[in-house]
Amino acid sequence: MQGESEGAIATMTFSVQGMTCGACVDRVEHILSGVDGAGRATTNLANNTATVAGGAAPAIADALANAGFAAAADTVTLHIDGMTCASCVGRVERAVTSLPGVLTSQVNLATETAQVQFLHGGTDTSTLIAAIAGQGYAAKSQTQTTAKTDTITRLQTQLLIAITLALPVFILEMGGHAVPAFHHYIMATIGMQTSWLIQFALTTAILLGPGRVFYTRG
Repeated sequence: MQGESEGAIATMTFSVQGMTCGACVDRVEHILSGVDGAGRATTNLANNTATVAGGAAPAIADALANAGFAAAADTVTLHIDGMTCASCVGRVERAVTSLPGVLTSQVNLATETAQVQFLHGGTDTSTLIAAIAGQGYAAKSQTQTTAKTDTITRLQTQLLIAITLALPVFILEMGGHAVPAFHHYIMATIGMQTSWLIQFALTTAILLGPGRVFYTRG
């Protein structure tokens, strides 16, 4: 469950590691309630989560760590389009770090990326992307970007294979129309039947290889 707004105070629920008994629950609640800016805190031993109103995520994580518990954290890398200067970097960092649950944020203008660490369950990737979009920048997770790049690379490879296989078919079938001497050369060497068999084999390879996607996905 990601951070929610409760009036002017943000409430967030996140995972806590190390709770094993009722005494741990009471101790965690006491620790969280004592964090500067935090209000009432509750914990759930069954699913190892804590809910707290207010308080900065880094302070919460530090307080738990000092007491022998661990606030579970996730890290995501976002690709950001539209940043052109240091001012853009600052705006993105402020937008991200202002969200409940965010521990750290490192924005790199050169690579157009932001690496964000946040409390597990305290926020999520879609919330981070929405906050960045609110500043006028388009963001997407690095996983999505990588997947898109991999898809493009795979399609380019399939296209190259298809062209390589189709070129001999085109030459064998159409070469004789453009250059009559080529037709006579084929007849005198491999023969027309062999030429047809070669074309059939290459065309079949195209359909079963690069062209298969059109039959399986439409």
